[in-house]
Amino acid sequence: MMMKSPWTGPDAIEEKLVGIVIIVFASLCFAVLLVFVSTLYAQLTTAGVVKRDQIANIIRFTQFRNVPRATELKLLKYFDARYSITEGQEDTTVLSQLPYQMRMDVVGHIYRDTLSGAPFFTKVTDECASTLLLHMRAQICLDGDSAVVPGQVFDDMMFLMRGAYKVHGEAAAGQSKAKQNWSFTMVERLGQSVGGMSLCGYSPRAPYRITATKKSHMVCISNTAIGHVLSMFPANKPILLAFIDQEHKQLLQTLQGGSKRKTTEDGESPRASPRAGNSPVATTPVASRRAVSETEAESTLTSALLKERVVALDQQVERVSRQIGEMQKDLAAMPAIIKLLQTASVNVIAS
Repeated sequence: MMMKSPWTGPDAIEEKLVGIVIIVFASLCFAVLLVFVSTLYAQLTTAGVVKRDQIANIIRFTQFRNVPRATELKLLKYFDARYSITEGQEDTTVLSQLPYQMRMDVVGHIYRDTLSGAPFFTKVTDECASTLLLHMRAQICLDGDSAVVPGQVFDDMMFLMRGAYKVHGEAAAGQSKAKQNWSFTMVERLGQSVGGMSLCGYSPRAPYRITATKKSHMVCISNTAIGHVLSMFPANKPILLAFIDQEHKQLLQTLQGGSKRKTTEDGESPRASPRAGNSPVATTPVASRRAVSETEAESTLTSALLKERVVALDQQVERVSRQIGEMQKDLAAMPAIIKLLQTASVNVIAS
């Protein structure tokens, strides 16, 4: 106000020098703020431009191919869901430019927390698991849509990454639906798998329908790729095929509504054996081992997720500490800058 008021102008040389220093310092602060805001706006605008360009390409494609409006809206919803998960980044584009061992390290780091507890991967060696991860491809399924329909050639292993879906038995088109007591099961655990039955000699046509109950992110590995990887690791092949066969049989038994009665190793049905009033139901050793393995897998997955969160918090704390250190260095340098400006002012006055 002193400099802007004409009746109290800076008459002394000291006042003029102080005013000049303040103006220069304020200009520098404004320039730094302007650069920061411009950079932030450019980053936000660039991300939006990339997404808008891809949406425009989809719209041009649907219009050129005369795709119905309802299908076009559905396609845009799928693109938006995929973009919200990948943010426009395609893993295959980056990984294809890397050497083999580097790809294995990167893919193992990307999926280690979500799929490290999956029984499918814990039953093979780390090298075999990393090689299988190289053949993964992402798949999005919106709420209420079917990822697999009855009678479809389901030549994949599907793993849940995010969301949930329902597997329910249903007769394929053209088959009789009479005398069928189909049930369903929910898949909500991260890393849980379904499919791959053709590897064990079953028909590749799905005997069930897989429907997403919420927006779900899944990854798939083709049975051809699994067979190729197992041919390179023959020691893992019997274990993995036995696991796939067991999971497929248990899934079918669940979907058939328990029509087939479970028997113990002695050949007797658990329902036929007499029980005391409140005595627990006897379980077979196979069921006990399966329950233990599932519990261990869930505990492994939980510990991996906790480790990831701890590492992320440590990195965030380290980043904040580094920023605080840089700010302290800048503040420590301020007295020297002010002293230098004062010395320059004194020299100007003296001259």
